[in-house]
Amino acid sequence: MEIYIVGAGGHSKVIVDIIEQMKEYTLKGLFDDDLDKVGNEFLGYPVLGTVDEIENVLKAGNLEKSTNNSFLIVGIGDNEIRSRVFVNLSNKGFKLINAVHPESVINSRVKLGRGNAVMAGAVINSDTVIGDNTIINTGATLDHDNRIEDHVHISPGANLGGEVTVAKKAHIGMGSSVMPGFNIGAGAVVGAGAVVLEDVREGATVVGVPAREV
Repeated sequence: MEIYIVGAGGHSKVIVDIIEQMKEYTLKGLFDDDLDKVGNEFLGYPVLGTVDEIENVLKAGNLEKSTNNSFLIVGIGDNEIRSRVFVNLSNKGFKLINAVHPESVINSRVKLGRGNAVMAGAVINSDTVIGDNTIINTGATLDHDNRIEDHVHISPGANLGGEVTVAKKAHIGMGSSVMPGFNIGAGAVVGAGAVVLEDVREGATVVGVPAREV
């Protein structure tokens, strides 16, 4: 099955590697709004056009977005930008797939939405539910019964205990820890290396050990 990545930056480099290792997909190219990249190659794959040009480019190649042989994934790290692009593509009817590295560990009882990226070494344990368009980055661990909403980024090496809830567009920083049972509000940021020992309100940024709002 043919797949295209939206975004041609650092995060997309990891997505390219995942797609190459998944075997069931053939990466055909990327799209990016940086005009200096359009028309050139990115890791050996063509950058075919801007994000707004996706529909026309695919149709020009006789690939209908409604068919089962052409898929997209958004390879953009920034939560806000990634969410806007994802919602726009979803509303246009494009099929958005999960990119799951074969060296990640996902329990059979995990529920995974659409358009998610799960990197190498990530571990997602039983009865965790993950929404759409999230990033579970390299070596992150999510224990049992987590609830991860749409457009979240769990950074490399972050650790979430059991029964943690992370609301939409929240960012859990590199190497941070969220103790079991706590809630991270929508759009909140947990700083790198922080240890969360209480709920984090919507839109807040917390840092330190224990994590405190700044």
